[in-house]
Amino acid sequence: MGLVLMSTRMPRIRAAEASGNWPSLLSLAEEGVAEDPSNDLYHRWRAYALLQLGRLDQAEEASKRALSLAPNEADAYFVLSMVLRLRNRCREAETTIARLRELGGEDGAYHALTCRNALDLKDNDLLAERVNAFLAYAPANSTAHMLHAVLLARTSHPIEAEAAARHALSLDPENWEAHYALAFALFRRNRPEEALDALDTALRIRPGSTHLQRFRKRVASAAKESARMRAIGRALLRHGVGPLWAAVVAVFAMTGAMILIADVHAPDLDERIVAFPGLIALGLCGVALEFSLRHDGADSEEITLDPDY
Repeated sequence: MGLVLMSTRMPRIRAAEASGNWPSLLSLAEEGVAEDPSNDLYHRWRAYALLQLGRLDQAEEASKRALSLAPNEADAYFVLSMVLRLRNRCREAETTIARLRELGGEDGAYHALTCRNALDLKDNDLLAERVNAFLAYAPANSTAHMLHAVLLARTSHPIEAEAAARHALSLDPENWEAHYALAFALFRRNRPEEALDALDTALRIRPGSTHLQRFRKRVASAAKESARMRAIGRALLRHGVGPLWAAVVAVFAMTGAMILIADVHAPDLDERIVAFPGLIALGLCGVALEFSLRHDGADSEEITLDPDY
């Protein structure tokens, strides 16, 4: 009887999983557990549904129950690794990932998981190793190139990060994380307006991400400041920023000449008095730099992926 029920239930379980109907998948898996509590397959599906629903405590319990029934089941180790990572227990996840590797559970999802765990560990060397392995395994995988872009952005290579993110989007234009990685690279390159466009696209694909919304606020603020500084720059050009720089150079030249003359004709004169015009020139230089240079603080930001993903 159990085999008959399983044979009729499994197509419905597969359909629920394929359509992302996690409440239905959970209901079907729990029916199976109630009828056949010794079947590890039902516990694995239950753990996966609970993971997708964000019920991480129960998902961990269900995956461990599945492993107690089938200690060498790679899928259960995968779910447990995902749960541990999302619960910020990345060191424990490394142990289950190693066991998953021993069982031959290496596929695209496995490589993505290992990269994300290295990212959460903030270990760029480990991330680089795993991203390279992912790219070797699946060179046409959009997620692999997105993770490569994240690595490049984290290691201060924004130009290369932008190229990697754009390549990821050429493989999958709906990859919202690639849009986010592109936005971060553009932000690092002091192009906040373009970064804002990329973030808006990411939010269209994944509207509920608080992670993206927080970063968008920061980028929007930088874009506003960028527009303000450009307006100031245009105003300075209209009113002659060139003469300002000429005046600064002239004052420095005058100060240097005065110090040389003082050394020859008045050696006892305090050079601080002679150098006073130089201090004025330095102040003018700072004002000019404030108007002509812009720094949006992108270097203080660290790229991370959505913790809910």
